[in-house]
Amino acid sequence: MMERNLPIRPLRPEAGYLLWLDCRDSGLDQKHLAKAFRDHAGIDLTDGLDFGDEGQGFLRMNFAVTRETLMNVIDRLEAMFA
Repeated sequence: MMERNLPIRPLRPEAGYLLWLDCRDSGLDQKHLAKAFRDHAGIDLTDGLDFGDEGQGFLRMNFAVTRETLMNVIDRLEAMFA
């Protein structure tokens, strides 16, 4: 799914529908990370810092959606980083 050419890497989920996205290679600073995804890709993600300092450079995504919706999200991420 996320093997596409994106500067973000998903961490393998341990359970459930929550996915951590490693965005440290995205070139975006933490202060503007979640806002950039919302403004440029229309994707509202949770700031990793909401979970403590270990969340620096990460966003959390709830992916309890249809495959079609998830593929649309990935397409929007590709467009954002193109």
